[in-house]
Amino acid sequence: QDDLSDEFLGSATIQLEPEDLNPTQMPKPKWVELRYKNKKESYGKVLFSITAFSNIRNIPRGISIEPPHKKYFVNMKIIGLRKLKSTGFLPVKNPFIRFDIDSIKRRSDRSLFDEKKFINVKSNDRGTNPNFLALVNLKMELPSDVSHCPALSAEVFDVMLRGYSKPLIGSF
Repeated sequence: QDDLSDEFLGSATIQLEPEDLNPTQMPKPKWVELRYKNKKESYGKVLFSITAFSNIRNIPRGISIEPPHKKYFVNMKIIGLRKLKSTGFLPVKNPFIRFDIDSIKRRSDRSLFDEKKFINVKSNDRGTNPNFLALVNLKMELPSDVSHCPALSAEVFDVMLRGYSKPLIGSF
């Protein structure tokens, strides 16, 4: 479900396995494909685990579902962009990449008013094929298990009209 509307995004069918019935420990979540109606095409994934207990007293209490985290040094090498296309009638002039650092932070570590929520990477090159040749180094806590790591989101913008307009070109 979408937070802003009740638009149907897709569904997943999860089959219970024998080890999911009355387990002695919580199973490791698995990524399951999200499908739209009966189509074979994937519309995303959901990280999911399921258990079933025959007696309510067997359900473990007080278990945190947050995976263990540890400190990592994240090193990003931003080389360049290629074949950028303008979303308007003017050609791409001065693109930059905005990385959303909050997208890979724990929910409890995110801040609404943190100045370092985004990192902008600019290039001295102009046009549709700019080279950045930039390094970004971050120290942050990430899940120890890579299957729990969130995706880093980024958007590419173009600076137009002396900075008065910054249209979104795309995201990755």
